[in-house]
Amino acid sequence: MIPAAMAGGAVTGALSMAFGCTLRAPHGGVFVIPLLGNPALYLLAIAAGTVVTTALVILLKGMRKPAPTPTPVTAEEDPKVLAAA
Repeated sequence: MIPAAMAGGAVTGALSMAFGCTLRAPHGGVFVIPLLGNPALYLLAIAAGTVVTTALVILLKGMRKPAPTPTPVTAEEDPKVLAAA
């Protein structure tokens, strides 16, 4: 999860810098959109970073191996099972 978010944030930051987007407020959120230079490209950069993050999360979660399911031990395999019962 963290590597995917880092990659998506890097894409967003790189694109917003390449697009020459500026922000005259020291904070973010939807309330500062009117203060942005190139607001459409800024929102495009955010959308691209979101797509990268989402794709990497799906890819990385799909690569996980499921946990092995334990198999029950029978009395023939381990005589201690009979002693415990």
